[in-house]
Amino acid sequence: MLGPVLCAAPDYLDRNGEPIAAEQLGSHDLLLFADRHSRQNWQLQEEDGTWLRIQGRNRLRLDSGEALRTACSQGLGIALLPRFLVGEDIAAGRLRQILPKVSTGTVNIVALYPHKKLLEPRVRHFIDLLVEMLSN
Repeated sequence: MLGPVLCAAPDYLDRNGEPIAAEQLGSHDLLLFADRHSRQNWQLQEEDGTWLRIQGRNRLRLDSGEALRTACSQGLGIALLPRFLVGEDIAAGRLRQILPKVSTGTVNIVALYPHKKLLEPRVRHFIDLLVEMLSN
């Protein structure tokens, strides 16, 4: 399980101000994950345990995490993206994590494969590699 991160480019935050509470996200440009059939809803939990459903200005909706990361780093708005996707950008200062004390929930990653008594070595290796890469 991985926790997503709310992030934005420093120049976006310089132009629009950095939100200090989740309620303030409603006045910001949000970059949302969406496909033909569904749209991402942000549900965030404040430190006091209160859950909020965030609806801001939908500046852009894309069906690719990489494309959202690029749009976010170009200063187009605030995105909610997996830490493994934006960790290097945050460390390098290209993106800045916002509202770090607000819980963004978790993302479950599941590996499904046909049941076999003996799992093929390449499938086992792939699963082990996923666990190693995503547990950092």
